[in-house]
Amino acid sequence: MNENTIRLLFAGVPSLVFIIGGIAAFYNMKGTYKDELRKTEKEFADKIEKQNERIGSLKDKLSGQDVELEKLKAKDENQQQIINQLDKLIYDLIPSLSKNINSQSKREND
Repeated sequence: MNENTIRLLFAGVPSLVFIIGGIAAFYNMKGTYKDELRKTEKEFADKIEKQNERIGSLKDKLSGQDVELEKLKAKDENQQQIINQLDKLIYDLIPSLSKNINSQSKREND
């Protein structure tokens, strides 16, 4: 072997090893990043699914609250109608009650 061949081997072999190592490291890192990305994506998907479940249960609770609120409003309206009717009856009876009281007090005084 001549001197140029030996120099080429001393320079070329480490360069070739460096290049092959870089390629192997790149593909290894690429696979690792894909695995990490899948893992992170799955974690986010699970978190989103849990949030959607919570939102769904909150929507169910809110719709139940809306129904309960409507029932309470209807009950309140019925009670208000009853109160209004009693007010009318009482206001209509007040003059006749005052007349009866006055007539009874006059009888007692006589």
